[in-house]
Amino acid sequence: FEHIGPATWEKSLASLGSAGRVVFCGSSSGPKVDIDLRFTFTRQHSILGSYMGDKHELLTVINLLEQKVFHPVVDTVYPLEQLKSAQEKMLSREFFGKLVAKI
Repeated sequence: FEHIGPATWEKSLASLGSAGRVVFCGSSSGPKVDIDLRFTFTRQHSILGSYMGDKHELLTVINLLEQKVFHPVVDTVYPLEQLKSAQEKMLSREFFGKLVAKI
């Protein structure tokens, strides 16, 4: 499940095993990518775009968050006073994980 785009597209597909699936819910580095269809069908990959789920799925995710099942990767936590620095880092694309604003 990722926000893919030109910056990560090839690595996302290369990480798939035989009959693997990539699910994306955004296009952080841009909306257009190149794809070699031969690579996709010979390895039986599937590509699925996902916009939103229904109410039941939302409640399931909230429940999992409350149980601390997910462990998000956080690059940096910024206090409110440093949001300009957070925005500059986001625009630089030189981070891995989430940039968090602590309010």
